Amino acid sequence: MTVQEIQTMIRQNMVLYRNVAKPLTDKEADLLIATWADALSDVPSATGKLAFRRALRVCHFPVLIADLYDQLRAMQIKNGTDVDGLKLDNTQTSEYQRTAGQLNRQIVDEVMRTDEYRQADDATRVKMLKSAYEIGREAGKEAANPDYVSENSDYLAYKENGIRDALLTSSVGAVLDKARNEKREATGNADANLNKVERWNAIPSLDSYDDMVSAYLLNSSDDTAQKLYDKAGAEATAAYLDIYTATAKNGEDDDSANQLQTLQTALPVLRKYDMTTDQQMDVASMFLQKASPAIRVQEQYGSDMALKYLDAYTKADADGNGKVSDTEFKNALLQSPGLSDDDIGKIYLSSKTTDDSTDEKAQTFSATYGPAGVTNYLYLQYLERAYHTAEANRKIAAGEGGNPDGSFNKSDLVNALNYMNLTNEERRAYFSIVAPTWKNPY
Repeated sequence: MTVQEIQTMIRQNMVLYRNVAKPLTDKEADLLIATWADALSDVPSATGKLAFRRALRVCHFPVLIADLYDQLRAMQIKNGTDVDGLKLDNTQTSEYQRTAGQLNRQIVDEVMRTDEYRQADDATRVKMLKSAYEIGREAGKEAANPDYVSENSDYLAYKENGIRDALLTSSVGAVLDKARNEKREATGNADANLNKVERWNAIPSLDSYDDMVSAYLLNSSDDTAQKLYDKAGAEATAAYLDIYTATAKNGEDDDSANQLQTLQTALPVLRKYDMTTDQQMDVASMFLQKASPAIRVQEQYGSDMALKYLDAYTKADADGNGKVSDTEFKNALLQSPGLSDDDIGKIYLSSKTTDDSTDEKAQTFSATYGPAGVTNYLYLQYLERAYHTAEANRKIAAGEGGNPDGSFNKSDLVNALNYMNLTNEERRAYFSIVAPTWKNPY
């Protein structure tokens, strides 16, 4: 049926039942027309008009869509019925119309009672009612033909969890309404509303991330999630909400975990989703400070390298105190599997270089030997620390004093250089960079 044909039927309806029909505003009339158009879109024009004429003969109040379905159910079509490509004989048609009509009436009544429906804009109301009628049609097709397998996500949700949950793909209002009422009863606060974490947790698993995130955004004023959705898509937004939920306390931003603890939770979660490294960094950036070294690494070497930096950074918290020292970070980089010498050098120097500061010795190594030279510089420092600590511990054990946190001396540096697989020329060059004021033994 066309919109024009439906407009004509509604005008007749309002005129014939003018004594009991409520006058409609322009917006209400537009909504009514759109709803009827969605509900009757698969009904042949002649069949729909005949059903309406028959409904006028028996209805004492304005004809409803459910009344039209009652008449369609009662009409026997000689050559059978084609419902969304499904061919039905007379018996199947009767069963389809009976089941669809009953369920349509039940679901529409349920939807229109919700606060979400009453408070929704016209476009959302149309979507909610369209979803209800689609569920009825799918139930009718399944009742008419046991071999029919529905792929409609609304109907599958209805079969699994009932009418209210079935509406989640177009509106999650019913579930949120229930969760909000439970919170109000539990807290004794009649004005209590769901926070960000509670809203996301209230949304059940649907057929796709797009369904879940769309349902969340439809019922939330979360600008951060909306911006991420517009930039990186539904899966990235779902990952962000999962991470936020796992790290936030009571759903409040000011009670959230510190950056390091959040990232330690975030990175394993990100790998559970099928996303590009750019999408993963889009999500991770939601939890990064604006001046984060990860942003500098990303700008210079791309998202893949930035994620490698974050992996090393989050593993560097050896004490579990939520803080990473420069030494801990260097050690974590050197001990990170899968990082080449070039990767380590690039990540370290990029993350340490700002407009105001840099590691000048690392810069010198980079200028002379490239990124791998920076890695050798870090490795040298690592060996220095390891040698000094071991020697100090030996002295302590022997009762000779010693301090594992003491400064390095010339012998420490020489021992570390000799341990490394370097030529004497390289040892001489490295020694001069690390300790330019000491006499070079090489």
